[in-house]
Amino acid sequence: MNHTPSLFPTSAPHPPTSSPRRWGTKQVSSVRPFASNQCPFRHSAALSLKLAFTTAIILSLAPASTLAEPTTQILPIWREVFARPDTSQTAIPAPPDNKLTPAKVHLGKRLFFDKRLSADITRSCATCHDPAHAFTDGRKRAAARDQTDTLPNTPHLYNLAWAKRLFWDGRANSLEQQARFPIEHPQEMAGYW
Repeated sequence: MNHTPSLFPTSAPHPPTSSPRRWGTKQVSSVRPFASNQCPFRHSAALSLKLAFTTAIILSLAPASTLAEPTTQILPIWREVFARPDTSQTAIPAPPDNKLTPAKVHLGKRLFFDKRLSADITRSCATCHDPAHAFTDGRKRAAARDQTDTLPNTPHLYNLAWAKRLFWDGRANSLEQQARFPIEHPQEMAGYW
């Protein structure tokens, strides 16, 4: 019988409860169990889709010989895919027809915080990609313009110059392609070029 551990565990136990302790006059517990609908290990369709997409990318990068023993030989591929770039040795990549200059960096920063890019002048890129929250919004799901939680969660923006695919579904191949989507999306900024 093969006892190879799974790359993606399907379940995990709830954290243990601790005995309550006194804090002043209030009784508190240092660890609380999750309600059944709030368990962070509970699978959802979106999580399963993300895992399947990520696995497909990794398997497409892996030579056929590494697929025989995934737990020992696929780990280096994961590390290569998610490796942080060595910025001390490498210049920030840019397309040949859009070279990076200090003026463009300054303009990009101004546009990132400019609410005039949205249709109703209330949102900028920094609305969801807040520098105070590691360039995310700190929410489980991003808030749409109509204040519903219909958008996927906001990914961070670190080291994206080296990214090969952008958005959770990988639909943009470059930062230049990516910039149009949130500006034009009706529930994000609803702007236009």
